[in-house]
Amino acid sequence: PDFLRLAKTRYPKVQTWITSNGTFLDDIVLPPLLEAGLDTLEVSFNGLEKAAYERLMKGARFESVLANLEYAAGAIAARGYQARLQVNFIVSKENASGEEAIKNFWRARGIRHFRVQRLHDRNGDAKVEGMTPLDAPGLRCSSCAIFDVTTFITWNGNVMHCCHDIPR
Repeated sequence: PDFLRLAKTRYPKVQTWITSNGTFLDDIVLPPLLEAGLDTLEVSFNGLEKAAYERLMKGARFESVLANLEYAAGAIAARGYQARLQVNFIVSKENASGEEAIKNFWRARGIRHFRVQRLHDRNGDAKVEGMTPLDAPGLRCSSCAIFDVTTFITWNGNVMHCCHDIPR
């Protein structure tokens, strides 16, 4: 919250965005972030069944994060915050046909915004079940040009090279 307030104070037009796994978005952590002026709260949620979710989201508990997302949607709506709550998820060959069902799952819980991503690996190091040769171009891939509009800063102040290429 202090970092967000500082950014908003120094640069009033800056758009702030937090991407989280949702494990700590409870009634203690979330309100100060919203009060500090957070513009977008994005939660990564891959898998709509407990076993698949917990396999993909190491260390996160399906029921807890689901409850946190439902709390966040309700808190934003009830208190009139301007923050945009969205869920991001990865589309792979296994779930591509269910993309609309995934969105409907979240719509039923008050979430209307999504960032859908294809499974990819610009670094060339990931070995993920379900990846196709199109998903894993490695260093042959051209830049996604995201740094033209976005800077990735971790919770402890480190600037990341790319949101997907932590090993690089």
